[in-house]
Amino acid sequence: PQHLAADQLRDAIDTGQITVHYQPIFDLTRGTPRLDGFEALARWQHPVRGLVTPNQFIGLAEDTGLIDRLGESVMLQALSQLHTWSDRHLTMAVNVSVHQFIRPGYAAGVISQLTELGIAHGRLTIEITESQMMTEPDLALAALSELAAAGVQIAIDDFGTGFSSMAYVRNLPAHVLKIDRLFVSGLPHESKDAAVVAATIQLAHSLG
Repeated sequence: PQHLAADQLRDAIDTGQITVHYQPIFDLTRGTPRLDGFEALARWQHPVRGLVTPNQFIGLAEDTGLIDRLGESVMLQALSQLHTWSDRHLTMAVNVSVHQFIRPGYAAGVISQLTELGIAHGRLTIEITESQMMTEPDLALAALSELAAAGVQIAIDDFGTGFSSMAYVRNLPAHVLKIDRLFVSGLPHESKDAAVVAATIQLAHSLG
């Protein structure tokens, strides 16, 4: 198939072809599963190709400098949707590229959006992958700390694949560690995967 081009993606952002789908998140610790919120997943409704998944256009957005515009569109749609839900315990998780995340003023901008919409800061979870975070660890940590101090929840995605040191991990103001599917998909039969998952859970609990 023909490669997607930057001008196509730019037009897609400007004309509303980038939409957000919502994947439910359930709390399984209460006996009866409870819907806790949703993860916002960007999709490109291409006029010819149909639904295009993020792995086909996020890299293009990062390489061409369109990631800020794309990320702003997804965040605005996700927060606007969250604002409309009458159930105020529901949360929204939004994936953020490190390219946006380390931009000066990013954290302050997100906090401002939440305040303007009247959304409690703790209802938003920012997700950033461990591997991406390690490309600019100091800048990422500064942004994470600013968001966490304001009450925004922080999730580290693909945990266990980014080769970050324990000295760095212990200082992360993270509320959630999302274990990479590389380890989870082998459960419960793969003993090594089970050991890694158990150790990660113990680490997460020990670090709070």
